[in-house]
Amino acid sequence: MPPPPPQLRTVLGPVCGRLKLQSALDLSARAAATGAALALALAMCRVATTDSWPTIAALVVLVVSPLVGLALAMLRPANWRAAARAVDDRYQLADRTTTALAVHQTASKRPMATLALRDALQRLQRVKAGEVVRLRPPRGLGAAAGLSLVALAAALAPLDWSKYFPAQGATQEGAGDHASAASIAPAPTYAPEVFASRPPGVAPRLAADRTASAWESVLDERLIVRRYFDEPAATP
Repeated sequence: MPPPPPQLRTVLGPVCGRLKLQSALDLSARAAATGAALALALAMCRVATTDSWPTIAALVVLVVSPLVGLALAMLRPANWRAAARAVDDRYQLADRTTTALAVHQTASKRPMATLALRDALQRLQRVKAGEVVRLRPPRGLGAAAGLSLVALAAALAPLDWSKYFPAQGATQEGAGDHASAASIAPAPTYAPEVFASRPPGVAPRLAADRTASAWESVLDERLIVRRYFDEPAATP
């Protein structure tokens, strides 16, 4: 579609820009919803593979899809006819703007086109783009936001929850294994020459080899003394 004459373009330009922006927001929301559904499918692939590429791909799709929709909408050519219809509907001009635009595009050099353009410009002096096109939230924004949050949670959620919430049976089993290992530990062995050579009046002390050292790390020293050396200390 050829552009309108400069006088009409000055009036319809802001209206056409706001129409394009609203269309871009709507298309971006629809693209975001589609991308979120694709990202959710990619996030589900994490169950079947241990690689990190599904997570990366899902995050990339979530970020890129609304930007692609916005860019595609902004690259569309200006719809001057839709802007003219919006002006006529808002100010009830009985299609004067649409007629002036159509006559100029078909017979721009005829006197009829000049008269139609002059008549339309006389009534377009009070046109305000904000009154003609009121920007609103994009259609499908709630669905796009909800799907995006679900896809993001599915892409970043850990697959193995056992390290965050260990099972109670596993904890009790580990405690039982520790107790069993302590119960079957070998008894300490002592060097008899140490007790034969100790001076009189000195309380007996534990002389243990490597096995006794390991045993003392599990049991309390006082229990060992009471069990194996239950004798009073000699007085000088």
